[in-house]
Amino acid sequence: KGEDGSWNYDSNSIDGFDGEVSSTVKLSDNEVLVCGVIGYGRGEMRILRKGEDGLWSYGSNRRIYGFDYIVRSTLKLSDNEALVCGDDGETRILRKGEDGLWSYNRIDGFDGIVRSTLKFSDSEVLVCSGSGFESETRILRKGEDGSWNYDSNSIDGFDNVIYSTLKLSDNEVLVCGGDGKTRILRMDRD
Repeated sequence: KGEDGSWNYDSNSIDGFDGEVSSTVKLSDNEVLVCGVIGYGRGEMRILRKGEDGLWSYGSNRRIYGFDYIVRSTLKLSDNEALVCGDDGETRILRKGEDGLWSYNRIDGFDGIVRSTLKFSDSEVLVCSGSGFESETRILRKGEDGSWNYDSNSIDGFDNVIYSTLKLSDNEVLVCGGDGKTRILRMDRD
């Protein structure tokens, strides 16, 4: 941002990603997860890091292997966890180890292409999927042991692909779908 308040692109391009970028999430002040498309139906995940010189780069060995699908939704859960969802209908939790490297665990219980995720709290995430004229909305919860699991029941009431969600309050979410409909999802909190 310039002194006059204007925004300008840096003159340096950050090389190292080979395809279309489909999703990004800031993991820390010095790390960004970048997910993209590298071929027909194939995806890639890389960590973009800020160096001591203030410049961003992918560096060497920054790929996270094992993701052969296109990531459509990413969400930071904590300083060492991120939610990664893609076209294969699987949900994964990306975790940063003590060695500074990122690895992942798969979470069972969801089969749709995830289009939107929304963090309610440190232990609750709304996950919305869909393709064609079908959708599914589920709550992902973090247990006392630190593991993440989906609630057994779907949330009914939206019959089309959900593309966007916005938290309005602690118990209200704006939900927007591919059919042009907008609805309010309300949570009953006992």
